[in-house]
Amino acid sequence: MVTLEHLQSLLEKGEGEELEFKEGFGKEAIIAAAALANSNGGYLLIGVSDQAQVTGVQIHKETLREWLSQINMTVAPQLGPQIQEIEFQSKKIVVFTISENPVKPVSYKGRYYKRVGSANMQMEPFEIATMHFHTRNASWDYTAALEYTLEDVDLAKVYRLIEKMNRFRAYPMQEDSLEILNKFELLRGQQISYGCHLMFMKRQESLMTNIDIGRFADLITIKDSVTVSGDILSQPEQVLAAICKHLNKEYIITGKQLEREERWDYPLAALREIIMNMIVHRNYHDSSDSKIKIFNDRIEFVNPGGIFAGQTTEMFVTGKYVSRIRNKQVSRLFKELEMIEAYGSGISRVIQMCVDYGLPGPSVEVFPDYFRWVVYGAAPQKTPQIINQDPVISTKSQIKEILKSYPEVTRQDLVKQLGRHEDTIKQHLLELKNAGEIERVGSDRAGYWRVIK
Repeated sequence: MVTLEHLQSLLEKGEGEELEFKEGFGKEAIIAAAALANSNGGYLLIGVSDQAQVTGVQIHKETLREWLSQINMTVAPQLGPQIQEIEFQSKKIVVFTISENPVKPVSYKGRYYKRVGSANMQMEPFEIATMHFHTRNASWDYTAALEYTLEDVDLAKVYRLIEKMNRFRAYPMQEDSLEILNKFELLRGQQISYGCHLMFMKRQESLMTNIDIGRFADLITIKDSVTVSGDILSQPEQVLAAICKHLNKEYIITGKQLEREERWDYPLAALREIIMNMIVHRNYHDSSDSKIKIFNDRIEFVNPGGIFAGQTTEMFVTGKYVSRIRNKQVSRLFKELEMIEAYGSGISRVIQMCVDYGLPGPSVEVFPDYFRWVVYGAAPQKTPQIINQDPVISTKSQIKEILKSYPEVTRQDLVKQLGRHEDTIKQHLLELKNAGEIERVGSDRAGYWRVIK
């Protein structure tokens, strides 16, 4: 029950994510109740203006029963809020205490609303679907992908997944590719899930998984760009390699043996963590592409898939939030491969890695529809420093990193990805083979690459 002291504190606090004021009861009040139930719950005060001025409300013996009846007739599923009449400053205020509904989303006459600050906003179709999935402890990637069949799945990629997963297991899995797909519910009967399609698609390009990467001279001038597409298990290292192409690297001589240590403009582990989070937590039924913009002094990452109801930017930055998984099948497989660590720890870990690297802390912005990271570089030096660049080693390293995650990559793919001439890529591959660092398994057309060391 709300006491007079509690009511006074609510009025002083003003409208917000969990508090709504209305001078009278009607359609807008019921919408507010539904929106609060779709978020973290809260209070709806009738008889109070938007400016927190107590206007009071006229009620009779059956008023509260009639209001509750109107809510039950127009809202589904039913809410069952607590209703309380309080006299304050010689005027009557009606307080609805609304709990977060266990079955969501809640609709008002077939329309769905959410709280955004102190406003009630109509939800987008993909937000409604996501809330439905979470209510039944499922996710979109678990849903049957009716437009795809098992013929669209590259079983060789599944086999390579098994090989990778067995590296981290005390007891290796003995199942074949189809059995593994069934085991992880990526295949149910003869129907694959969206998660299965995302991770093991045969096609080399898919609009669903596009990640656009651009090198910008300023806000509008693009110097270079590339789109990484295809299956999402191959994307992390491809995306990182595309970013590294536009970064500087210096070699720091350390130790008595004159060993040299690589230092890039940014900590690659932090960039990799952001890329992993983009891929795993992306909203794949949003038609927008993921975007990475590389500037002289920063890198911006924008990803479809915003916050869930009740979450804020501050919660993410401080780590004071309960992690909610948008794509459960994808997250599970990435975690099995140790490509991601504990759920919900990525943001704070990236911030700490950048600070430890001597860089400013990244900025994080979360919105209902998308997520935005900005990683800042070091302040420019007044005296130019000589950087020991080694493009040959850099290119070979990038080739090996791509081959590790994308063994079936073609020479033409490497040319496109790294922006090098085909003869240069051909020469690097030959030198890596002759050095015993990589080998070609099978034919040129149907085989794949294996990184040995």
